[in-house]
Amino acid sequence: MAIVWTTIEKDENGRYVESGFHTTEPEKWLRCINVDDPEEFIAHMHRFRSIPSAPLPRDNYEKVCAEYGVSPLDESALDFYGTTSSSMGTNNYRLHANADTRDLATANRIHELRYRAIMKSKLA
Repeated sequence: MAIVWTTIEKDENGRYVESGFHTTEPEKWLRCINVDDPEEFIAHMHRFRSIPSAPLPRDNYEKVCAEYGVSPLDESALDFYGTTSSSMGTNNYRLHANADTRDLATANRIHELRYRAIMKSKLA
């Protein structure tokens, strides 16, 4: 087991965001995460953070699914992602830290973004 530390910075909008992953303890760190392979974890997190953050229309959803190796779901199966996304790996590191569940964290994020687009269109 090894530790990866995260740091935080203020972005251009004045929000604080996690800004980096480090294999040695930085002076000011936000959190530490136990992982088996730090370099593999950091590479996964960089790829995960490259997923678009905006709600995904169906055509974009299918493209993003293909890019990240995720199977698209039928619209009816996406309701699950409306209430549970924060505990499914999109905003916590438990799924990301384990190499066996990283793909699940990625799929959860992509499905959540499609669900958000569906809800946005229903409310419009």
